[in-house]
Amino acid sequence: MEKHKFLKNNYTAGNILNLLLQLYSEKDFQYWDLSEIDIWGVDFRDAILTGVDFNDSDLKNCIFTQPLGCIHSIAFNADGNYFATGDAHGLIRVHNTENLALCFFEKGAGNQIWSVAFSSGTNSQRFALAAEDGSVKLFEIENLASGKLNFKETNSWRETGRVLSVAFSLDPESNILAFGGDGNAITFYKIKEKDTIRLPISNVYCMTFIDDRTLYSCSQEGDFIGWDLSTRNPQIFYQERKRHEKLIRCIAFNATKQIIATGSEDGKLKIFDTNNKQDLQFQLVYIENGSEKDYEYTKYISEIRTLAFSCDGSILAIGCICKNQPDNSEHKILLFDLTGDKWKLISTLDNSLSENQDQNGHTHLIRSIAFSPNTDKPLFFISGGDGRTVKLWDWDQDKKKWKCQDNLRGYANRLWSVAFSKNENQSIFACGCEDNNIHIWNYNDRTHIPSYTLSKHKDWVWSVAFNHDGTLLASASEDKTIGLWQFKDNNWNLINPEAENTSQTNHLLNIKHTKRVRCVAFHPTENILASTGNDNIVILWDLRNLNNIKVLSKFTNHTDRVLSLAFSPDGHFLASSSRDKTIRLIDIVDSEPSNDQQSNSSVLEKPLEGHQDQVHSIAFIKNTEGLVFPKEQENPPETQEIKPFLVSSGFDRQLILWGINHNNTSVEKLCSVNEGQRILSVACHPTELIIASAGHDRIIILWKIEKNEKNEYVFKKVKILKGHKRAVESIVFTPDCKRLISCGQDQTIRFWDVEVDKNKEISKINISLHTIELGKPYQGMNISGVKNLDPAQISVLEELGASRD
Repeated sequence: MEKHKFLKNNYTAGNILNLLLQLYSEKDFQYWDLSEIDIWGVDFRDAILTGVDFNDSDLKNCIFTQPLGCIHSIAFNADGNYFATGDAHGLIRVHNTENLALCFFEKGAGNQIWSVAFSSGTNSQRFALAAEDGSVKLFEIENLASGKLNFKETNSWRETGRVLSVAFSLDPESNILAFGGDGNAITFYKIKEKDTIRLPISNVYCMTFIDDRTLYSCSQEGDFIGWDLSTRNPQIFYQERKRHEKLIRCIAFNATKQIIATGSEDGKLKIFDTNNKQDLQFQLVYIENGSEKDYEYTKYISEIRTLAFSCDGSILAIGCICKNQPDNSEHKILLFDLTGDKWKLISTLDNSLSENQDQNGHTHLIRSIAFSPNTDKPLFFISGGDGRTVKLWDWDQDKKKWKCQDNLRGYANRLWSVAFSKNENQSIFACGCEDNNIHIWNYNDRTHIPSYTLSKHKDWVWSVAFNHDGTLLASASEDKTIGLWQFKDNNWNLINPEAENTSQTNHLLNIKHTKRVRCVAFHPTENILASTGNDNIVILWDLRNLNNIKVLSKFTNHTDRVLSLAFSPDGHFLASSSRDKTIRLIDIVDSEPSNDQQSNSSVLEKPLEGHQDQVHSIAFIKNTEGLVFPKEQENPPETQEIKPFLVSSGFDRQLILWGINHNNTSVEKLCSVNEGQRILSVACHPTELIIASAGHDRIIILWKIEKNEKNEYVFKKVKILKGHKRAVESIVFTPDCKRLISCGQDQTIRFWDVEVDKNKEISKINISLHTIELGKPYQGMNISGVKNLDPAQISVLEELGASRD
């Protein structure tokens, strides 16, 4: 585009670009020179802008893609003029509700933001956030003449565990800030008095004030507690144990009706009358063919994830997962009219196309809903969740339905899993990503561009695994399927991809788990695959004949979602770990084919118990030094058998070492260590007794298993690897034992030297040997000297790869 005077101080260039975006289906402007011109009012959200030069250009009223992770929390300010979101990438945004202009942007040090809240009092403007690393921040808000907001941090706290909920009291000054989470206390901070009170209550998930001195909290175990804060020493005035059978995900207060609603992973909705201090009986109905019918919601809803009341108290919105729904419409928002004696379902917002639905609903988990407090727009609300989309809904009076008015769409591509081929002649590794793809690199090339990209999954790829000779690759996805790929003719091909549309029901891709498939693992010497996920089931697949794939067994011993799988080095055992805080051991050798029937006969009778929270990752390690377990130290050496170790890690920050006896299938807990934040991944060195652990603290630690002077097993910390900017999701040692590969939520893959310096107690490395960063949408974009972008907008562009250099 030539630069002339007619492109200055007007919308000419902007109109041309908007027209091209409409006509040009590829929307590809890579490396265009758009410098030193006025580009006004262009919506660049769908454009490819890698390497574009905007040097010294005027970008007034232009809209760009934003970094947007899973939305954990949404909150309006007191008058509804702006709203805030907190996401899984640790990003906090505050937008103008009317025009969606970005008023405030903060990166939050890379920790997931679990909860955001504005003060509701008319005499105060405060904002608070709670994060994964236990941090809580309190801000005072100042309105600037430019229409932007200035957030001044006035206080902060650092708890020992995640802080999952923050809330302000409902007095005019919003004087009390409450917060709680995984730790052992709820904290109340009286802002004026600068007085902090801590109450001994653990595992809080959500809470709400109902006035200036009364708070209700819900626990991860399903408990429901009412607190009286009118005195210096708060008192419990109401307590209900196990109000819900599972974790209480959400709580909301209806000031008009003086009721509290709670929703849980058990799929139940409960209503509490705050005046009478007892549950309120309610009846839900719907209209079908003009007739009123009972809405038996427990038949349709499997989990309630979020709920909210409209400011006038007339509407209840429920964000839920529904049973027996097509993949793209199981995530729904149900809206009930509360004005009558019976609460009537008046709208269902999902992604299905029908007479009353515009197919603009959420396709992923809905985590947060917030109604505007603006009484002129009582039916306006905002929703968000795992789909990297924030949706703005309002009532269409003409069509008598809610309509999605606008979307905030964003970019994120967290890396969930990394696996290295066991075939030393291949030197390849694969990564499962949030962009629904599997990317495969040649380890020796060290290029940012993958050698192969496999793109058949319809949703996030949580786990990848190679078989023993590197000819097969399995992938586990959010779309409830397992992908099976074969390397043939110098390419990775999906095995029989047409099977999804045929009657070949024994094909892997055509047999779905009923929920997210979280993990896949291959047997060390046979083409036997294990898979598991959120349906609590472990499935063993026989892949030895790819033309006749069979289910060997299904195991249903876990009571909650299964997170990790690992085969023992000799293939004798399969271990599984779960959110139910246990590990199960399956004897693979004695497991007979079950004709796809559920089987528990080959499972160690008692689970391995020792963790206090979900067991997120497990791995077997070869007992390369022939260490003997404590119970066998008195036995003669010739009767001693070299046995494998099992390492487990979890959200309780523990690493636990277990010893397994093949003869009687007994297990010993040998030692444990508590370190850092929640552990997401463990990996074991192929030839030495060295373990790597990594997680939310962004640090990788190498541990040596050895015995102390008391002949007790211990984890000895020998090396610390720092470099990731966000949580590390997956780690793996290379087969040559020289390197460790890690990937995580900062969208990078990093290579580390794992050689231990024997002359140092603990080696510390602050930079990786090599880093692969998946291309961000604005990589190489030049925004030096741009006009009419405020600091928040510039920070957003830099987060996505732009540079002012």
